[in-house]
Amino acid sequence: MFGKRGKCRLRTAAAILILILISASCAACSFGKSGNNASGEPTPAEVEVTPTGTPTPTSTPTPTEKPTPTSTPTPTEEPTPTEEPTPTEEPTPTEEPAPTDAPSPSGEPTPTIVPEKTLTIWCPDGIGGMDEEIVQAAIEALQQEYPQVAFECERFESLDYFDRLDRAGVRRELPDLFFLPTGSESLAQSIRRGWAADLSDTYPKYSAILPERLCKNQMFDGKLYAVPFGVNVEILCANMDVLAKVGYDKIPETIPELMDCCAKLSAKGMIPFYTDGEHGFDNDKILDSLQLRMCGGDALSAIYRGEATWDNQGLAKAIDIFCELLNKQYLVGIDSYDTSLSMQALLRGDCAFAVPNLWDLKYMQGLDDANIGISEFPGEKANSSDGGHLVSMLPVSVAVSATTKEPELAAEVAFELAHEMSTKNYEVLELLPLWQGYDTKLHSKLIRKMASYLQKSVELYTGVDDVLNSTDAMHYNEVRWKALDGEITGDEFVKKMKASCR
Repeated sequence: MFGKRGKCRLRTAAAILILILISASCAACSFGKSGNNASGEPTPAEVEVTPTGTPTPTSTPTPTEKPTPTSTPTPTEEPTPTEEPTPTEEPTPTEEPAPTDAPSPSGEPTPTIVPEKTLTIWCPDGIGGMDEEIVQAAIEALQQEYPQVAFECERFESLDYFDRLDRAGVRRELPDLFFLPTGSESLAQSIRRGWAADLSDTYPKYSAILPERLCKNQMFDGKLYAVPFGVNVEILCANMDVLAKVGYDKIPETIPELMDCCAKLSAKGMIPFYTDGEHGFDNDKILDSLQLRMCGGDALSAIYRGEATWDNQGLAKAIDIFCELLNKQYLVGIDSYDTSLSMQALLRGDCAFAVPNLWDLKYMQGLDDANIGISEFPGEKANSSDGGHLVSMLPVSVAVSATTKEPELAAEVAFELAHEMSTKNYEVLELLPLWQGYDTKLHSKLIRKMASYLQKSVELYTGVDDVLNSTDAMHYNEVRWKALDGEITGDEFVKKMKASCR
């Protein structure tokens, strides 16, 4: 009836009609399952509830729709699960910058410096100038200057310290740097045994701020074996107002002038010297100063080291002069071992002279008020220089081991460490500075004058107690007691010392 082409068209139209009917039926089913009532709102019975009671996203009303009384708050009022930070959003520890990577003031990270070398340092405890706080502060300053070096410092009680040094020296296991009393038998032995390195090649770099005349006690045969940093010195102080009462407008410079001044003071009922007793420290300092002025530092050092005989006329004269001062009652003892008492008497004008210890002045008041002059102790002839011949007490120096694996670095660090120790000891008034560049405005007028006088000193000699070996020191003290009592002449002193010591 239709032909082949007609039949094909009819079949195609029927297929299209069937597809249209199927699509319409699916749309009607979807509309029925959505549960919308006539107003377009979901019915309460058809709301799907999650376990927490929150409507699922499929039942969420639009923002403009008003929820029924049975509906819970809309999801927009609570953060959706995707709004909570995931664990990957929290910073991991590796994302935090390391302390060494913190930006510098310029905004760039500070590089991490890992020490490449290590220097060991041994320190004695209980010795003047070696307080733990001072040493620690000096080493911290070194660490800033040498960030590539790790400094390992150990402290030992003084007696144990020297035993350890001896044992380590024998085993050739000394630390890179160590401290020794200047001019002592320990330093001399360290040099003779080849334990202390020669620092002469490094010294010229520092000679402008550490004068050679202040390093003589650390030198043997013209070579420098240790670096000094500070001392306590014996300087003669005089109350100039008291001296003016007997016609002196300056401190006596010679022994005859000193004897004349003391005689005039005594005649007017005034006391020349207050001291801390017959065997006290003050009398020791006076005797040491007389020996230096009558013999000279080089001659005394040679005697005390066993390089020259005790048969020295200058030494005999020093004993005789001391005994004369004592026997004429120009040295009046306070009967106390408190050496600050003689300085307090000087400030009050109760005496004319005193030889104070720096530590006596540390907490003393009124140093700027009194008219105090300073000088070296008088000698046979007047000194024409600005500085004096002074006796240093309890000096300590920095030495370098001859077996260190870093000789050049250790030598340089020894000088830098001594420089820091000089400055910091003066800041707290433990020692007067041997190095230049210290703060000249610190402390009282009298202490500033003493520091300046030390810098200009012609000769700095180490006291006998710091030079003699233990055996000779014992014999020396036995004979010296007799001199301090005024019971021995100079010739007798020399004879006894010559017989008992090397």
